[in-house]
Amino acid sequence: MTTPIDVNVRPAAGRGWYVFRSVARGEGLAEANLTKQGFVHFLPKVIVTKRHARRYITQKEWLFPRYGFLLMDLSRDRWRSVNGTYGVDQLVMGLDGPQRVPTRVIENLQAATGPDGLFSPDAELLPGVTVRVRQGPLTGTLGVLQNLDGRGRVELLLDLMNSQVRTTVAREWIEIKA
Repeated sequence: MTTPIDVNVRPAAGRGWYVFRSVARGEGLAEANLTKQGFVHFLPKVIVTKRHARRYITQKEWLFPRYGFLLMDLSRDRWRSVNGTYGVDQLVMGLDGPQRVPTRVIENLQAATGPDGLFSPDAELLPGVTVRVRQGPLTGTLGVLQNLDGRGRVELLLDLMNSQVRTTVAREWIEIKA
């Protein structure tokens, strides 16, 4: 087995990605103990800002609370030992064994995860970037990205009729101008 993890690890023949569930608030413990056992794992994190006691707190949290991914070959790896690992509740099971995750799902997650383990699907969308609206009543209009919010909305500054107009559209409606 290999050691953890370059986020761009690709499964070899016979190997695949499987989902495990950790104990409540035990993702870090599960990650540490799976590393000691030599399992390749993938647990992406995100940065979130929350309000608590009239203050804003920014911290790293797991992208999928209580869930992570393991790269294993069920015919060679001792996958049953994962269920006995401190911090791990159990592997997610199907009818005939651990439930395999489609490789392209993990590859898409890894593509949006930096070397620091932080998941950032909109890393290329920064304020000041020129974007094109590709859906809705403003289709084809070019604008400058002003702001992204946590609810999937994007604030744009558009040049319309010799003036600049500020508008908000859904994140899925825009693309970076090539």
